[in-house]
Amino acid sequence: MKKLLKIFSILGIACLLSGAMLTQLTAQEQDQQPTDPNAYKMPGMMKLPTYIDCGPYNEILAIVQGQNGEMPFALFESFIQIPNGQLLKGPAALYVNRETGSWSVVVEIESAGLCITQFGGRFGPAKAPGVSL
Repeated sequence: MKKLLKIFSILGIACLLSGAMLTQLTAQEQDQQPTDPNAYKMPGMMKLPTYIDCGPYNEILAIVQGQNGEMPFALFESFIQIPNGQLLKGPAALYVNRETGSWSVVVEIESAGLCITQFGGRFGPAKAPGVSL
């Protein structure tokens, strides 16, 4: 009888410990799941997939400053949402070529170096406040 009681006691303690460990592992898994990028959609809005060119500092600046002749115009903080919903934050600069009107937004991403997130042409002042695109 004492052996049986000892076996049941050990089994009970083992069950309690494994249940506590399972609860802890489940909580950790829930914390690590990526955010669903579609979970916070606004009515009438959609997410577009996009490609962003990233590379070493000297190569990205060779494109922006060298090939395009653009110079820093403004500094700011940028946020980039990646497909799993995570936001990447980094310092950014708007580079502009005042003669040709070309422009590029360059963001520093810790794991990727510099990234050209946007670029375009015909940069210039707005004609009047509230001008529609």
